[in-house]
Amino acid sequence: MKNIQIYPCGTEVNTVIGNIRGMITACSIRFDSVQYEITHLVGDKIECVWLREPEFTTEAKKVALGYKKP
Repeated sequence: MKNIQIYPCGTEVNTVIGNIRGMITACSIRFDSVQYEITHLVGDKIECVWLREPEFTTEAKKVALGYKKP
């Protein structure tokens, strides 16, 4: 399995379509594909959407997934 880099939960993002500001609250990894659950406010309601990396922007850096060997 190759080393996968992801944006960590809590990362603030902006969607490409609509420029909606949200936060990564979960990650889903299937084979080499990563999807992120983005939670954001719509009026007074909280909504969640699943997006792939090209669908949002962020200034954050990715981190390696997994545990460090002692």
